[in-house]
Amino acid sequence: MRYSVLARRHVHRMSLIEQIRRRNVHRVALAYVAGGWLIVQVAETLLPAFGLEPEVLRVILIALAIGFVPALVLSWKFEWTPSGFVRDAQVPAADRGLSSKTLDRAITVFLVVAVAYFAVDKFILREGGPEFGERSIAVLPFQTLGGSGSQDALGSGIAVELTNLLWTIPQLRVTGTTTTSTFGQGDIDILAAARKMDVSHILVGSVRRHDDRVRVAVQLVDADEDTQLWSDVYERTLDDIFEIQDDIAARVVGQLRLKLSDEPPTSEQINPEAYELYLRGDHLSHVVRTPEAFDEAVEVLERAVELEPAYVPALWALARSIENQVDPSDTVAVQAANKRVRALVDRMVELAPDSSYANAWLWYLARKDGKDLQTQFNYLERAVAGGTDSNLYFQQTFAARELGRLGRIDEAVALLEYVLKRDPGNPATVYNLAFLMRQAGRHREAAEKLEGILEWHDPTPDLYWSLGVAWLIAGEAGKALEYFDQDPNTGDLGRVLALYTLGREQEFEAEFEALKASSTSVEGIARVYAWSGQNDLAFEYLDRMVEEMGRDWAARVDTDLYEPIKSDPRWQEFLDKNGVKKEDLSDIEFDPPLPPEVVAEVERMRAERERNKEVSL
Repeated sequence: MRYSVLARRHVHRMSLIEQIRRRNVHRVALAYVAGGWLIVQVAETLLPAFGLEPEVLRVILIALAIGFVPALVLSWKFEWTPSGFVRDAQVPAADRGLSSKTLDRAITVFLVVAVAYFAVDKFILREGGPEFGERSIAVLPFQTLGGSGSQDALGSGIAVELTNLLWTIPQLRVTGTTTTSTFGQGDIDILAAARKMDVSHILVGSVRRHDDRVRVAVQLVDADEDTQLWSDVYERTLDDIFEIQDDIAARVVGQLRLKLSDEPPTSEQINPEAYELYLRGDHLSHVVRTPEAFDEAVEVLERAVELEPAYVPALWALARSIENQVDPSDTVAVQAANKRVRALVDRMVELAPDSSYANAWLWYLARKDGKDLQTQFNYLERAVAGGTDSNLYFQQTFAARELGRLGRIDEAVALLEYVLKRDPGNPATVYNLAFLMRQAGRHREAAEKLEGILEWHDPTPDLYWSLGVAWLIAGEAGKALEYFDQDPNTGDLGRVLALYTLGREQEFEAEFEALKASSTSVEGIARVYAWSGQNDLAFEYLDRMVEEMGRDWAARVDTDLYEPIKSDPRWQEFLDKNGVKKEDLSDIEFDPPLPPEVVAEVERMRAERERNKEVSL
């Protein structure tokens, strides 16, 4: 009896499995899953193009999940035949099995499409795309609608703070504010801006303030697809400004489908009035940068610090504004400013001893005070390690310069290239990179890098001079002459150097005589004699330079333009008698944290150098 009961149960189970197979329930389940996956992929691609929120995709997923069980139930009760859907019990014997073939074909189509989508996405779109693909963004200054210049600061400041919030996301390459601030107020061609900064996404917005109310309109643009991914309008009180910034950052994370190990970044909550004053002061000292702006910046930042004494960014901005405000020729004012700055730095150290803010200032003051080199390097290393916002690009630039000073050129160049990718409009980074390239003998590249500054900033006499020298050293005296001719300050000196190199002897002689008769310094005349190979006269004028200008000047002439006389034994004698010694940096320890991309690039450069050595052997 027991055996017969077990047998009947086994038969029943086998019958159920056979029924599932016969009614194509398993095929429907497979086709449903494959088709659902395809719908989700299409939705992920098309929804952003219509400005629809991620919530719409969630609704689609929920609907597909809810529909799964009813689909299986229907497949049990009905079967597809040439006459349409028919109840299973009423299907003619001749039509049974036809739905199996239809479902098999549907499943095959879905799988082929899935494999094709995966292959295109993995091996074509991603491999051929930019380095960061979808994960790069620039936040342009928010436009001010109506109001005064103080509202310009609010729009600009919100953009800066959003930049710093997004900067904390490791998977995202964020363009630095030195670059984005070059776009300023006014109409902006968003796609052209994205191409110029080499980013795939742009965040733009506008700000309108009336009394204590603020209206912030924002939109996220996919520059690769020329589509708006998301937009919103926030109408709140100024007290809600931090919530607005946090919500915008979270929305960007969602739209770019970034997978974070933690919650999206949030703003530091402080007194809203103090925050507005900080944004205004930082804008005046960082963007406007006129003597009047520095005066106003100090005033408003002092009020911000009164309201929020522990807000380190405001302390940092106030110290910078005081440093820039003071007239360096006014000894009394310089001493008073120095005292105020050091008090602010002490406060930063007390509040945030490991921060980039505090240690960057400690490094600057250590250099200014002539402290030992190891102390200086220690502060700079901590400044890089403590970076928490896009200001780190500046600390990394300084660190790269010091790495070059230590002879670690590969690391220095790779780090500067890394920063330049993220802040291409930062002239300090370009100048330092060009200098290191010249040290490495890459003169043409150095000159081309310097020319890149013209894409972002109006030319200055200093830039014209630097470009002229760079092209002169690179062997392009004709180009050098073009830039020297545009330099109103020292262009005459550069022009004489270029004329000599071009072999235009009569012009060289005539203009050099005129130069010597003018107020040009003896060092400038020594430079021409050195460049033109007149060694005796070059050293004569170098000695006169020391007599008239002091021994400190002897250390300043070790430049590329004196290269023709450096092989003369008198060059080293000149340096020795004036106390110019080569720095001994062999005992200096300096290991600022380098981004993984920089480490990989350094390894690549060294491996390539080794391969070249093997080939030459």
